[in-house]
Amino acid sequence: MQRAEYLLLSQTSLADDANRGAVIGGRVLIWIAHLLTLLTLLGFGGRWHWYLETMGHFRVQYLVLLLVCGTLFWLAARWRRALVTTGVAAVNLAVVLPFYFVAPTANSTGVSMTAVAANVKFSNRHRGRLLHYVRQVDPDWLALMEITPSWARTLQPLDESYPFCVKIPRRGGFGMALYSRYRWSEARTIPLGDEADYCLRVRTRVAGRKWTLFVVHTASPSSAQRVVSRNHQLSCLADLVKRESDPVMIMGDLNITSWSPVFSDLLSSTGLRDSRRGWGVQPSWPCGFPLFQIPIDHCLVSPKIAVLQRSLGADVGSDHLPVFVEVAVQR
Repeated sequence: MQRAEYLLLSQTSLADDANRGAVIGGRVLIWIAHLLTLLTLLGFGGRWHWYLETMGHFRVQYLVLLLVCGTLFWLAARWRRALVTTGVAAVNLAVVLPFYFVAPTANSTGVSMTAVAANVKFSNRHRGRLLHYVRQVDPDWLALMEITPSWARTLQPLDESYPFCVKIPRRGGFGMALYSRYRWSEARTIPLGDEADYCLRVRTRVAGRKWTLFVVHTASPSSAQRVVSRNHQLSCLADLVKRESDPVMIMGDLNITSWSPVFSDLLSSTGLRDSRRGWGVQPSWPCGFPLFQIPIDHCLVSPKIAVLQRSLGADVGSDHLPVFVEVAVQR
């Protein structure tokens, strides 16, 4: 009799523990769903504060996590919470989904060319990976950021493959380099509001078609002051683009995601379009942390430039993945 009572008490205790665990798990799930809902809504306030803009960078992560929460609510027969959570997930889906639909492009007939843009990271200790990747992909244009004097020496083997190049090595993360198989009529640095902040502008002609390439690396938004600096650089860049009469392509690390209001302003004021349209989000940073990766490396094109292919490259030892595009310029 005593053994039976002991077994009964043990089973009751286990059941109570299971119920208690289920209650705690349910509460944690509710709090997670509430937090993701709050972050989703606050992310639309990027014009008010840079903290809120940062919250809007993780739309893909919010979407996936909210779908998981909604599924768990549905399995637990919490229909109302499942419906609300799925509805908030749909808000993020509405932001992300357009990148998987092919946008109208220019006529793609004519000569195409390939280009790669990569933030190589000035402190990169695996520099041979970049050279291997470039030899493998063999792009017609190669735009590199964070080029230091030591990086310039590392890149010397590329001089044999690219007859036209310009290198601007600087200490820290502010140098650039551009390699091309096509002759250009002009290659110069242009300040973006300050002599320390600049972009590289190249005017060239391919198969009788004139176009202009801007290579850009804006300030990282790690503080309020740097966010102001980045936004000012993008504003100056927009002014430069609007002065161009030929088709324009911008490549580089803009340190901003495609769903930032500042990024939307850049597109609307210049008429450029995001090359991601039709090719997916393609998050490029931080490399090695797929759960947190966001799309801050960009290629923007004028309507007369057709994007025939877009993809992310291999790990080159940097915290950024390279961006590869194939484009064709319409007459």
